[in-house]
Amino acid sequence: WDEIWLKEGFCRYLEFVFVHQIFPKWQIWGEFISKISDTALCMDCNPDVTHPVLCSVGNPRRIFDMFDTISYAKGASILRMVASLVGDRVMAQALTSLVHTHAYGNFTTSDFLDAIKQHYTDASVDIESLVTQLRSEEH
Repeated sequence: WDEIWLKEGFCRYLEFVFVHQIFPKWQIWGEFISKISDTALCMDCNPDVTHPVLCSVGNPRRIFDMFDTISYAKGASILRMVASLVGDRVMAQALTSLVHTHAYGNFTTSDFLDAIKQHYTDASVDIESLVTQLRSEEH
């Protein structure tokens, strides 16, 4: 259950990717910022509800608590940041690799980062450190 942020974040992120592909004139990424990223930032600023997107659940009764705005919106925002950094083409290639490699299974953050590294050749940007820091921090 530690990787809920990645799976649910991808679902949320891909909603906007698909709409942008079909209706580019809608400028859906502006809506992403105002509805998803801003919501994540507001929730993240509240010390009563914030948590790292990557956090272990010690009690099965707490699993439900992980399906929250932080996991969905902050997860999607992290993925959007990565896509902005590496480019939409690299992000799409990495996702395609993940889906093919892990069909009928789950993938982890490490798998995601490996897929990004396969397709992103700019060694001046340390994607792994960035994602690790973003997913592990409370703000």
